Amino acid sequence: MKYLNETAAQFSALGDPDRLAIMVCLMDGAHCVGTLAEQFGAGMSTVSQRLKVLHIARLVHKERRGKHIYYTVADQHVRNLIDNAFEHAGE
Repeated sequence: MKYLNETAAQFSALGDPDRLAIMVCLMDGAHCVGTLAEQFGAGMSTVSQRLKVLHIARLVHKERRGKHIYYTVADQHVRNLIDNAFEHAGE
């Protein structure tokens, strides 16, 4: 099947509760690593590693603004996927 491995990688990236929590936070808007680390009480290197996994899976975009890199949800498809997953879990 076309895109089977890429789709599996995306589900794997979202399968970690800490990475999923970051995605939920990013659904509210762009955040830098420092802000996310502070919000989750985690080290910046830990958050950076989680974001790297999400970026490799093409679930987030990153943009440099001055000295900081800001992360956002990649697109509406990713937003819909997360929203649908939570809706399904709540049934």
